[in-house]
Amino acid sequence: MKPNFKRGVISLVIYGLLLLSAAGFFHYVATQSTPDKLASEGYVYPKTRATTKGSKTTFAVKAIYRIEDTKYEKEQTFVMADDKSLLVTEAKPDLAIIKKLEEAKRKGTLATNPITIMGEVKELSSLSLQNTRQSLEKQEPGVTDNKEFEIKKLNLTSVASVESTGTIMTAGTALVGLGFLAYAVFRYASNKRFYDQLLVTFPELGQDEQALRKGATYYEKHLGVYVYKDQLIVMGRKNAIVDLRDIIYSYVYKETRRFNLYKTVKFVVYLHTKDFKRLAVFPAKHTVKDTEAKLNRLMEYLDASYPQMLVGFDHKDEYMALKQAAGRR
Repeated sequence: MKPNFKRGVISLVIYGLLLLSAAGFFHYVATQSTPDKLASEGYVYPKTRATTKGSKTTFAVKAIYRIEDTKYEKEQTFVMADDKSLLVTEAKPDLAIIKKLEEAKRKGTLATNPITIMGEVKELSSLSLQNTRQSLEKQEPGVTDNKEFEIKKLNLTSVASVESTGTIMTAGTALVGLGFLAYAVFRYASNKRFYDQLLVTFPELGQDEQALRKGATYYEKHLGVYVYKDQLIVMGRKNAIVDLRDIIYSYVYKETRRFNLYKTVKFVVYLHTKDFKRLAVFPAKHTVKDTEAKLNRLMEYLDASYPQMLVGFDHKDEYMALKQAAGRR
């Protein structure tokens, strides 16, 4: 028997590398959607870039004012200023970019080192414009005196998306990709331990690549299931060696899960030992129809070869009677 330590590993590595590549792509897209990138392309207010939702632009904030008498549920009105314009936004006070702007204002660095933000510019209604001006003039006298100042609304949703969605997508995809690679390493080590155990138990298998297949009284290559010297050897989704002489009840469980139009089917072979412990073995993945047929043939083989074994789920009552007679619950 030729050990195959890479069994089930290659696909995990491929998935992991694909996900890491996707994470790199998400990171690239996120870096191309930042305020600095948009500003470098010349889209600095009042110049805007047309989008499906409005007009995207960047704005170098030199001052920010929180309008104290306007608060709607969890959001509050803020006015941001550069040398010529005022832009209004409604945002949560704990939004990262708002906190960053207010912190810079408290430190006194915002006026000399403006922070560039990005968003969608929209026209304010005359009522909103008047109310915002009145509130700002009352709270910050003189700020709106410059007649060149023009108040418009900046929707910061896109900024929030850049800050959170890009990071979440990149980090999440990268973590899943690393998870696949870590599991590939674990699977490789698990395969090695399994083959080492198999060769210790049956040294003769190491002398001939076909020894397991030749010596098996039953085998299904596609499912990775062999019966060799009364041992059920499974090289499937999980590796296992089970002494069939200790099994008194066995059956195949078919689990079907539906996700909208998508359906998954999983097969598990349950084996109950003489001391009433339940073991689960997982054959290798194959087509649903073929897997079901091959596992049914395995059950037929076990039924014919091991008289002490109750084979099939329909023997559940008999098994439970044996369990109760032994004082087990």
